[in-house]
Amino acid sequence: MKWVGFLLLQLTGVFAFQTEVVLPWATFNETFTTQVTLDNPSNRSARATVTLHRAGDAAAMVAEVLVNPLEQRHLNVDQIFPELSAGSGFNLRFSSPNGELRVSMVVHATTTTSGVSPAQMNAVAVDEAANILMFSNLTHGENDFSAPVVMNLGDQPAEVTFYPYSGGRIGTAVTRTVAAGASVAATMQDLFPEEQGSFYVVARAEQPLLGTSFFFNNLREPSTAPARALSSLPRIDSGATISTLAQNAGFVDALTQDAEGNIYVSDFFGGGNFNDIRGTDILKVSPDGDVSVYATGFSGPLGQAWDSQGNLYVSNWLSGDIRRVTPAGDLTVFATGFSGPSGLAFDPNGNLIVSSYRANTLHRVSPDGSVAPYVSDLNGPVGIVYDEDGVLYVANYNDGKIFAVDGDGAKTEIAQIRGPRGFTIGYLTYAKGDLYATGIGDNKIYKVTRDGEVSVFIGTGAFNLADGDADSAILAAPNGISASHDGESLIITSFAGRAVRLITIP
Repeated sequence: MKWVGFLLLQLTGVFAFQTEVVLPWATFNETFTTQVTLDNPSNRSARATVTLHRAGDAAAMVAEVLVNPLEQRHLNVDQIFPELSAGSGFNLRFSSPNGELRVSMVVHATTTTSGVSPAQMNAVAVDEAANILMFSNLTHGENDFSAPVVMNLGDQPAEVTFYPYSGGRIGTAVTRTVAAGASVAATMQDLFPEEQGSFYVVARAEQPLLGTSFFFNNLREPSTAPARALSSLPRIDSGATISTLAQNAGFVDALTQDAEGNIYVSDFFGGGNFNDIRGTDILKVSPDGDVSVYATGFSGPLGQAWDSQGNLYVSNWLSGDIRRVTPAGDLTVFATGFSGPSGLAFDPNGNLIVSSYRANTLHRVSPDGSVAPYVSDLNGPVGIVYDEDGVLYVANYNDGKIFAVDGDGAKTEIAQIRGPRGFTIGYLTYAKGDLYATGIGDNKIYKVTRDGEVSVFIGTGAFNLADGDADSAILAAPNGISASHDGESLIITSFAGRAVRLITIP
C-alpha cells in the first residue's frame, strides 16, 4: 500500500466568522475517518451548504446542514453524504448566508495502536487562498513521513510546482497537475524520492491555492498543520551578481581565462546542434567583450587546460583526441584513444587528466603523451578540477555525483546535485575554498563545500537570460564554468542563448 493511502485522514477545521471556508483534505475509508464539527455562536439558526469534491469524480456532491442557535453539531462525513463511498481523499467546502458558522474537523486513524489517534485542523477561509504556499516540518525518513496537500480553488487545472528547501539549498522541483476544485495529496517520498531529511516545501501555481500538511510518526499516527501564504518564492541571497559579457557568438561549452582577463571558449557546435556538430574553433573574448578566433582546426572542442609554458590543450569530442596549441599558434595532436573526451585538468606533477564521458573513466596523460587509466566506474564524467591542496574533484554529468580523488585513483563521493537525470552537472570549478558546478538542467549554479554541503549560489530555476543580483538573475542552461584568474569571479557559458556571463563571488 502506498503511503499516500495514509493521507486519507480526518481533519478538524475551525471557521472563525467567515462566510466560506474549506477543509482541503478529508477522508473516508477503513483506515481513516473524518468527523466534521459545525459551531453556531449566533442566536439564530444557520444553514450551511457543503460541497464535496473528490479528484476524478465526474461531479461534486452537495448537501445542506442545519445548525440550531448556539449549537455544536458533530457529523461524520458519511452522515452528511450518505451516498459517499470509501476511497481516496477529498475536500469539503462550506458556505453559509449568515456568515456566522464555524467549521472544524477531526481525523481518526483507526488502525493505529490507540485505534483512534485523532488529528485536528482548522478550516481555511477561501479568501486566504494564494498562488504560493509554504508547508513546514515535512520529513522523509525510514521511520516517519509527511505530505503536503494542495487544493486548487481556480476554475482551470493548475500546474503546481513543489520546491523542497533544506540545509540552505533548494532541491529539485517537481510539478503536479491539480484539476479545478480538486485537491492533491502526495507524500514527500512520492514527490522527492531521493531526498531525505527535514524540509519545508513551497508550492506555486497560477491558480489560487489552499493547503494543509500531514506528519506521521513511526506508529502511523497523524498530525496536521495549515499551509501559510507567501508573496514570493524564498529568495536565494548569496550576494552574487551576474552580467552578460558577450552573446550569440557560438558560446556553449568549456572556457578558461588568462592573466590579462581574456576568456577562451570552446565553440562545440559551430552553428550546428547535437545531431550536426560542426565546431572547429576556440574563440577569444576580450575583457571588453570583443570576440575573435584564437585557434582553429579542432573537431567538436570541449574541455580546455593550460600548461606552464602557455600551451592550450583541448579535448575533441568527434575525433576522440587531445590537441595542443602553442603560443605561436601551431596545432598538433597530443594524445589519442579516448571515448568522448570532455574535461581537462593538469595535476601537480604536470600530467594531464582527461575525463571520458562515454567510457565513464578518467585517464592520466604524461608529458610525452602516454595514456594510462586512472579512475573508473563513473557515470558520464565531465567537469574536473584541482584545489590548492592537490585534491582532484570530478563531477558526473548524468547523475550529479561529485567525487574527491586521491593520487592512486581512489574516489570518495562528497556530494550529489539532484538535477534532471542525464542532464545534471555541466562543468566544475574551484574558487575561494569551494567548488562551483553548473546545474545545466535546472538553470542554477551550485556551491559545494569540500565537506559536501550543497547550496544554490545563483539562479532561480527559471529559464532565461536576465542579469542582476542573486534573487532576480536568470540562467539558461549554464554549462561551462571557470574561476577568473584573480579568483574574484566565475565565468560561465550558456548552452541556451550562447552567451558568456560573469558572476561575482562576494
